[in-house]
Amino acid sequence: MSPGMWQKMTKNQIEPIHSRLRQIASASPEKHAIISGGERLTYEQFFNHSRQWASVFKKHNCKSVAVILTNGTQLPCLFVGATFVGVNVCILSPDWPAGQIEILLKRIRPDMIVDENTISEFLGSAEILPVQAEEFDIDAAFYTGFTSGSSSIPKGFVRDQRSWLESFLSDQEYFSFKEGDIFFVMGSLTHSLPLYGVIRGLYLGATVYLANGFHTRRLLQDCVDCTATVIYGTPTQYRALLDQANKDGVQLKSVRMTLSAGSKFPDKWLEDMGAVFSHAKHFEFFGTSELSYISAREIKGQDPQNLVGLPMPSVEVRILDEEGETVPAGEIGEIYVKSPFLFQGYVGDTGVATRIGCRFKDGFLSVGDRGHLDTEGQLYIDGRMDRLFQVSGRNIHPEAIEAALSEIAGIEAAMVFGVEDKLRENRIVAILKISAPLKLRNIRSQLRDTLPPYMIPTDYFICEDWPLTHSQKTDFPKLKKLYLANKLRRYL
Repeated sequence: MSPGMWQKMTKNQIEPIHSRLRQIASASPEKHAIISGGERLTYEQFFNHSRQWASVFKKHNCKSVAVILTNGTQLPCLFVGATFVGVNVCILSPDWPAGQIEILLKRIRPDMIVDENTISEFLGSAEILPVQAEEFDIDAAFYTGFTSGSSSIPKGFVRDQRSWLESFLSDQEYFSFKEGDIFFVMGSLTHSLPLYGVIRGLYLGATVYLANGFHTRRLLQDCVDCTATVIYGTPTQYRALLDQANKDGVQLKSVRMTLSAGSKFPDKWLEDMGAVFSHAKHFEFFGTSELSYISAREIKGQDPQNLVGLPMPSVEVRILDEEGETVPAGEIGEIYVKSPFLFQGYVGDTGVATRIGCRFKDGFLSVGDRGHLDTEGQLYIDGRMDRLFQVSGRNIHPEAIEAALSEIAGIEAAMVFGVEDKLRENRIVAILKISAPLKLRNIRSQLRDTLPPYMIPTDYFICEDWPLTHSQKTDFPKLKKLYLANKLRRYL
């Protein structure tokens, strides 16, 4: 498919992933498809490796496979190979405790398990299938991902291929990717954002660089060497890249677009982003594992802290009250989303996807986020229902306080929660990661400029070794445990 044809592609012309990759391999066999560590595969090589994995799945009459691999070229090849024959790929993290993995394997009941010990055995006996893939239903389960697994048992979410193909159309309309782009993807493929970024770049016909680990100096140099043009990452990853670039005096001039997701991007970093990515536009998008894309915006320094932009193409957003009625613009309620990107459900104890526990209203789905729309239809995130607590009869959304704290120079990260208090129902506790000396009275003074008095935290603590999940988000349960175990230093 030529660049012009890609731009003209409509929803009636959606191509399955394997079909699109076959076309690219035929048209541009020598073009680099994916680079990871010391491995480089052209599109012809990538396509052939994918067909080899399809042969493995066909030989074993496999309909679902559990994959426990680190980053590299094999996992994307396996993932695309599974799309040839309609196999559901369940990706688990090799970093999870063995007990967690064992419980998940019993729950998802895969036909095959591919890990570092079995990969050579499976590939060694496989013949390559004919180029023509089998017919299968793109509305069937094709990918099962899991939450980070930092606490309790990771929750599995199931997606069909159509939801990703529709997402490809939507983000193409919004971001205008080019086949000449070089995608630079940070993070583990056990998390859905990096996996999506890799497959998205391959489906486009771009060259994809997949980070193999997160060593910031090496990552920075690789980004320069491969002349990356589009970067996928989380705010935490961008911050590490910025700090290294500033330390080494490096500019990433080839980058034309940065894409951030996973948590709110602090607008105060925009100046640093401009200094390092001197020719780039910066975007963040808001979404969830269940809903995929919801909204996006170009990051600008003067935007409100909780703005996440306009709904993506093909996405409808409604804000509903407790009675299920639409609220006026500016009023906070529960966020409901309708789009072609919705997941099939969570993995139940029977191994089958179920939407039990999900809230639906007229085809719109909620996963518990709260927010509001302005008169222009832009979406603002005001918090999650499961983090909401009350102080003296007022609802407190900790995310709003965390955003205000994160805007203060010298505060690198923040977590806020309520602790039971007989007088006020709860008192507000803040845990901070500090990157520069700050006086507590100055923090409180700056918070008073942006928050009402009842939202100012009462107690402040310092955590120097900030815990993160595998997907590079703040590990809230672990921070709470550190607080309850009296392992944090009080900020005086």
